[in-house]
Amino acid sequence: MLLTLLLSEEVDSIQHQAFDTVSLTKESVFAAIKRVEKIHDLDLSAFTTLANLEPLSRLTDLKSLNLTGTQVTDLLPIRNLNFLETLNISKCKIQTLAPLRLCKTSKIWIFQILM
Repeated sequence: MLLTLLLSEEVDSIQHQAFDTVSLTKESVFAAIKRVEKIHDLDLSAFTTLANLEPLSRLTDLKSLNLTGTQVTDLLPIRNLNFLETLNISKCKIQTLAPLRLCKTSKIWIFQILM
């Protein structure tokens, strides 16, 4: 299974980078994410053991984040993602959406399917 990260370095410069989710560990994925600052769309649904969103706090240009089925319970680390428009937290154990009130975006579409 491949996780594709769509990266935008400049206005029209777009690169694709794929990670084989079978051979990567959670730590190596976050190490790669830390090196990427201009990412707009991120799908972490394949990483079902993911629990900590702290490394994502640096992805301030992020517009869409899919956390479906992860072990994430706290959205506080992504409170500064001011361009976030879409957040999928289906099958997650999120306890509160309160940290999202700190986002300066005008609206965030939140998708959640309860277990």
